[in-house]
Amino acid sequence: VSSVQISFNGGAWQDVTTSDDYANWTYTYTVPAAGTAEAVVAYQVKALDNALAETTLDRQVVIDVNPPEITGISRPGPSQIVNGRIDLSGQATDGYKLNAVYYHVGPEYVDGSSEAPVFDPAGPSADWTLLSGTYAWSASGVDGFDTADLADGDYTLYVVGLDSRDNYTDPNINSDPSPRR
Repeated sequence: VSSVQISFNGGAWQDVTTSDDYANWTYTYTVPAAGTAEAVVAYQVKALDNALAETTLDRQVVIDVNPPEITGISRPGPSQIVNGRIDLSGQATDGYKLNAVYYHVGPEYVDGSSEAPVFDPAGPSADWTLLSGTYAWSASGVDGFDTADLADGDYTLYVVGLDSRDNYTDPNINSDPSPRR
């Protein structure tokens, strides 16, 4: 191999440098910071040998830097008084691919504050329950949340969306001060 070049999204070819005659090479692509547009980046790698024979390889990589967003909690309603098994439902979005949505119901403290348990995208703890669906999610009927074991009081419903790149929503942002029991 006499040279290797790389091109991103059909742009200009850039030479790749190597220290071992192109047997191994690397190229560093700077991924946009969180909060920027997500994208699918197409790239081509072209290798040329000493006889001028050329081989081109086409690939793409998904850049997913932003967490999903919980866009609505439909049921239960804010500060709704509930008892027994309740239905949960809502909506979520993601710039690339939403994999799962989880929920947790936790008590509010005497001062009115509350905080969700830690969410680990590698394996959510038993504090988090997987909801049915992703972009439109729910738990209803026998799969709904059962309030029977909760003491009377105010509780917060936390909802977390998890995407295919392990980006997840901050559970303390996507919460609803309900249900009340």
